[in-house]
Amino acid sequence: MTSGSQPHETAGSGRPHRDAGPVTTTLSVAIRDYFVSERTELLLISAWSLLLGALAVALLAGSSRLLTALVASLPSGFVQALAVVLLAQGVLGLGSAVPLLARDARHAAALHSRVRLGTAAEVEAARTAELGRMALVLGRYPAYRRGYGVALAVALALVGLGSVGSLSAVGRARALGGALGLVSLAVTGLVIDAGSERRARQYHSVLIQQQTASDAPRQTALARERREPPRWDLPGAAKDRRFNRPQGALASRTTPEPAYPPNV
Repeated sequence: MTSGSQPHETAGSGRPHRDAGPVTTTLSVAIRDYFVSERTELLLISAWSLLLGALAVALLAGSSRLLTALVASLPSGFVQALAVVLLAQGVLGLGSAVPLLARDARHAAALHSRVRLGTAAEVEAARTAELGRMALVLGRYPAYRRGYGVALAVALALVGLGSVGSLSAVGRARALGGALGLVSLAVTGLVIDAGSERRARQYHSVLIQQQTASDAPRQTALARERREPPRWDLPGAAKDRRFNRPQGALASRTTPEPAYPPNV
């Protein structure tokens, strides 16, 4: 017997979950794959944010010979503005990734337990709740893209500002450094969210497909009942039941009238 056809135990009762089958197995695999991918991405974001923060601090402090030479070769103010934006990007990425790692771990464990060990009604309730949560997650991506668009627009404005001759050399350098940092923020966010949204849509699609799969037996039975022609060769009592007539209705209609004694 394969793992998809083995009965699971109902949570808290020790009784096997007889409703486990392909739908439950597919849903469990989808949950595992999605949250493993999300955890990997969040770990990469955390590492990238730490790298950006370390680079920003090093640029501001000029703690290495290479960075000192780089700072000396660039206009005054450019490196400082770039470092400030990179540091803000690192803090923002780390501040969002670490809480999400903890929250997703708890949510994935609870959801996986309900799907693997719950009754059929509990599995369906968990699937419906997760479907609603993922709809909210998918609804946030357009807002993220608008935010990145605003960052790119501000970067473009800073580039234009840095080209204005009325600003001092330091002001123009700071504008260009800030623009480069904002471009880095927007491009990184767009690349990360592209992969994250693709995985979220795939996971959301699996959740919808499992609803269709769980309803398939009932829909098939209803369709078969609609296609099945009436059978006129059934006994009278069976005809009564088939057409939802009260028991004895046909009998009462076919009961002969009582015989009256002949007139004397």
